[in-house]
Amino acid sequence: MALAKGCKSPSNGVMIDRHWGVAFDVKKIFANVTSTNSNTVIGQAFVNDTLSLAFLALAAGSILYVVMLLVDVAHRLGFKDLLMWGVLSGMLLGFGTDLVLKAAKV
Repeated sequence: MALAKGCKSPSNGVMIDRHWGVAFDVKKIFANVTSTNSNTVIGQAFVNDTLSLAFLALAAGSILYVVMLLVDVAHRLGFKDLLMWGVLSGMLLGFGTDLVLKAAKV
């Protein structure tokens, strides 16, 4: 289905031509943007613990939402055992990493 210069839509069979040169032109356009530097200055000058906590909670909630969607898909497809082994190994790996970091006092 996918070709070097485009992709074919499975629904209608119409070939869509992709121009990869446009992606490189956009990279050249945004190479000189200095908004990252100004954002860094604003971020260092403005510190609010409540706002930081709100954004961390938003990030955690979005990760939890995606994980719950994946759990739902695994249950529908019948991969319950594989899912539970994956959750167990992920938690053990996370706790093991925390143990190693605390032992190394990092």
